[in-house]
Amino acid sequence: MKKGISFLLLFLGVNGLHAQQNADSLRSLIAIEKNPAKKAALLVELGGAYRYSSPDSSDLYARQASAIYSTQQDSAGLSKSDILVCYYYYNTGKPDSALYIAQKYIDWLHTRPALISQLALYYSFSGVCCMKLDRKKEALNRFYKALNYAEKAGDFSLNVANPITARLLMENAGLDYLTVSYDLNISQVMDLLKTAPPDWFELTLHQHMPMFHMEHCVFCVFLSEGTTYKDCGRPCEKHVVHLRDRVGQLHRLQADVGCRN
Repeated sequence: MKKGISFLLLFLGVNGLHAQQNADSLRSLIAIEKNPAKKAALLVELGGAYRYSSPDSSDLYARQASAIYSTQQDSAGLSKSDILVCYYYYNTGKPDSALYIAQKYIDWLHTRPALISQLALYYSFSGVCCMKLDRKKEALNRFYKALNYAEKAGDFSLNVANPITARLLMENAGLDYLTVSYDLNISQVMDLLKTAPPDWFELTLHQHMPMFHMEHCVFCVFLSEGTTYKDCGRPCEKHVVHLRDRVGQLHRLQADVGCRN
């Protein structure tokens, strides 16, 4: 029991400290940033950090970014800041207002092929709104459209280490690009890029390596009163959690779409 309580206290303490440090860092950068576009991007990032924990703050920073993007006549930027305004309405019990804004951007983004990833994001979000409004058939249709428009990336877990595997996946799995295997050193990476089209690949320069996986969700057990994804409240989307090992090193805990950690 004592171990469980200590475990939970560590979760909450590290989460609060990390979130506050990140927010303070972003505020400092915003205060000194002179470039309007960069300042707006930082405001969007700060708004995103408060998306669930403080919807009012998230909405405030998002609208500040939107004001800058409007002045700059940057419609693409507006689509990034106003998605946070949509989240604000959704998180404060107004999914119909959120859906109204999202649909306007969906209509506009259909005319902007370069922003197809944003279109996928808005379709996915609008599907969530439709679920909340008990329009399940429409929600399913929007989720399918989000999948069709989203970039399809083969991540590191496919362990692409040779041109045969790369070609097989690119030609048969309908992927847009692949992540080079983490097992390759720089010489092996260069060899791979010589034997397959370089534009098939993205290279991870820095990444925290997954140490182990488990079927159970620690977020659900320690940070909610629920027992499944249906009633846990999705604490994995609201908190940053680390586990401390025997030498004091912190390791980030993350949940995947199947609630595995």
